[in-house]
Amino acid sequence: MKKILLLLDGNELPMHVINSAIDIARADNALLHALFIVPDIYKATPGYPFVIEPALAAPIMPGEEVDEESRKKADDNIQLFVETCTEANVLFSTSGGGETSFDNLMRQSAFADLIMVDAGTDFPGSPFIPLMISLHDVLAAAHCPVLVLKEALKKPKQVVLSYDGSYSSIQAIKMFSYVFPEWRSVPACLLSVYTKSNAALEYEEYIKDWLSHHFTNLRIDLLRGEPRKTLVEEVKSRGGDALVVMGAYGGTALSRLFHKSISNNIINETRAALFMSHERQNA
Repeated sequence: MKKILLLLDGNELPMHVINSAIDIARADNALLHALFIVPDIYKATPGYPFVIEPALAAPIMPGEEVDEESRKKADDNIQLFVETCTEANVLFSTSGGGETSFDNLMRQSAFADLIMVDAGTDFPGSPFIPLMISLHDVLAAAHCPVLVLKEALKKPKQVVLSYDGSYSSIQAIKMFSYVFPEWRSVPACLLSVYTKSNAALEYEEYIKDWLSHHFTNLRIDLLRGEPRKTLVEEVKSRGGDALVVMGAYGGTALSRLFHKSISNNIINETRAALFMSHERQNA
């Protein structure tokens, strides 16, 4: 049974993420744990932690200013999440009171199998609070894979395994197969893009042998071109029912910059879902 951590905006509830998570939970009897981030509710005094979980919120601390309208909206959205999961008959929980810093969120990710988040996630600051959480912060620091959704996803019709021979890309493909064994028969394509015409699949013997044990409907495509542009164009050609698997920001500084740029383009220019994971260099 998987534990899926849902990172949700309490003021603008991403129902496509919740509905997708429910479909995934039904397939594996997974637990959905919702973490609501509502930066506009609590205007923190200097030194007070800046992200608060409003579900079952702790008593208001002295010096806090509460936006009652925002709080009611968040409470309504939390209740909507509870009612939606109850009606769907899936296991769920929400975080209790107390503050949740970004470090605490990352700590929770170490004890989850997957984070699910909306592609538009960004929790900006207020006049009292600096920038809090961005999607790329989550992708760079999470201790578990992250599934980024632009629209609802039930079961992908096709999976694109982005492979560049790096350990980070291998780790992402491995983690996808471990988290979603129920999708092993979905048509999958191991996609590598090379700038040289005579390039060959890196570690070909090893990767083909491993893939044969985890994917039952797989083909391998080697494309020539500029990797960033070619990969994005290939994903765009597959429509909105594709899921892209790629390594996140592990490895060298150049590798991190490259993967961040590609993930930005996939998120911004395509409708595909994005599954990212990386091999952590420092535990």
